[in-house]
Amino acid sequence: MARRGGNEEMGYTIAFDPATRALTVQAWGFWSATIATDFVEAVVEEQQRAGLVRVVAFDMGDLKPMREEGQIGWRRLIAKLATTSAIQVISISTRSQLTKLQLLRLARESAPEHLTKLQWMDGALASSGGTTR
Repeated sequence: MARRGGNEEMGYTIAFDPATRALTVQAWGFWSATIATDFVEAVVEEQQRAGLVRVVAFDMGDLKPMREEGQIGWRRLIAKLATTSAIQVISISTRSQLTKLQLLRLARESAPEHLTKLQWMDGALASSGGTTR
């Protein structure tokens, strides 16, 4: 069962597949400070609840560039996930070049020694109308 935060305009869903040991995160909208804070806490909680997570896949195709609160949270989240030894891959999919550049810059700032875990997929995972919201 997927965990959801926010609403149709801004939010996220988080789901874990025990067969693949993958945590899939979908995000959308222009986040408020509350959603940005809740998002980081929710992803960390779900990753810990799932136990052994090998892959974290972020579908950020409908996410707008983030305010300062979201940027701080994204840095903290990537630093935490990148230093978790069991996690082998962190994939991030975007459709917006502006969002991609922002997320990439923040990831480089937060975990430069673990960038080999990051995979950028322009639109490959990004939902196109058939969202799970």
